Amino acid sequence: MDGGAFSRGCKKQSVPLELSDTALEAGLDLSVVDSMFSGRVESYIRISELFIKKGERNIAEILRFFSEGDISRFVIETHGVKGASANLGMAGLSESARELEMLGKTGEHALIADRLPGFEDIYRRHLDSMATVIAQLKEI
Repeated sequence: MDGGAFSRGCKKQSVPLELSDTALEAGLDLSVVDSMFSGRVESYIRISELFIKKGERNIAEILRFFSEGDISRFVIETHGVKGASANLGMAGLSESARELEMLGKTGEHALIADRLPGFEDIYRRHLDSMATVIAQLKEI
C-alpha cells in the first residue's frame, strides 16, 4: 500500500507509510479513505468516531438480542456492523459480523453461541485499533 493521498480542504497529504502499515497490522485498511471517502480524511475521522462511540452499545445489543432470542433484531444489528465496518476498512470485523448474520438467518443458534465470544473480542480489538489510528490521523 502506498499510503494514499488524503486531502484537507484543497491540500493533498499522503499518509506516512508507517501509519498505513500500523493500521494494516491492526486490521484497518486506510485505502478506504481514498476509495470510499474520496480522500476526505475529515469525513473518515468523523464517521469512525461515531462508529467507535456506538461500538460498546452495539456489542451489548447484539449479545442481548441473541440471549433474548430476538434473532430478527440480532440479524439486523450484525448486518449493520458488517456494512459499517467494511466501509471503514475493517474487513476482519465485517467478515465476522457477516458470518453471524448468516448464522442468524439460517437459525444456527448453537454456532452463534459458539462464535459470539470471538466476535466480541474482534469487535473490541478493532475499536481500540481504530481509536489509535484516528488519533494518529488527527496529528497529520
